[in-house]
This record gives sequence, structure tokens and C-alpha cells, in this order.
Amino acid sequence: MCSYHDYLPLTAVSSNYLVAMNNTQLRGNLDKYCGKRVVVTVNGVQSPLPFFIGDGCERCGIGHPDGGWNSEGAPGLDFSYTALSELGPQACAAGHIDLSWEIVDENLYHFKTW
Repeated sequence: MCSYHDYLPLTAVSSNYLVAMNNTQLRGNLDKYCGKRVVVTVNGVQSPLPFFIGDGCERCGIGHPDGGWNSEGAPGLDFSYTALSELGPQACAAGHIDLSWEIVDENLYHFKTW
């Protein structure tokens, strides 16, 4: 979604750290979110991995932020299998991992959003 002109698979972006966020929120302001760094914290420990916003996730906009994880969808981020495994070895088996995150105003990847 962050690149209207080209479909960019992870291999073209050259990173497994591209994450998807709430589709509706992202569509509302591509320039605000696309390519921005995402600081992820798991069990109170901030991850050094260079995550950045690069796509929208419809299921990531469902539910209430304080409602916890739900298999039908929940507020949060969508990670690649590889990235999720790096955050928590058991995360892929469980299908999710409890974490906190913040999008910061630092560009890690430049998308053509116009």
C-alpha cells in the first residue's frame, strides 16, 4: 500500500522488517506512516530490529486496543514470519506475541506515496 506505483515484494525492499499496520489509519495519511521506524518492545525489552511501516493490514484495525489478541483480528502490527521469529521464538507457533510499539518520525525506507 505504501507504493501506489509498484507492487514491492520483500525481496525488492531487501528487508524482512517491513510491517503492516491498521489499513484505514495508513490510508488516511501515507506520508505520515510509510517508511517510518517502528520501535517494538517485547517483555519490557526494546528490540534493536529496524522495523518500518510498508503496508496496510485490514485485520490490524479490528477490535479495541485494550481488548487483547483475537484470532479474528486485533489492533496491532503484522510481521513477516522471519521478523516475528526474531522477536519471539515461540511467536509463530502461537500465532501472535504480546508487545508494545510506537511509530517514530524517522524514515528507514523511502516509498513513492504519490
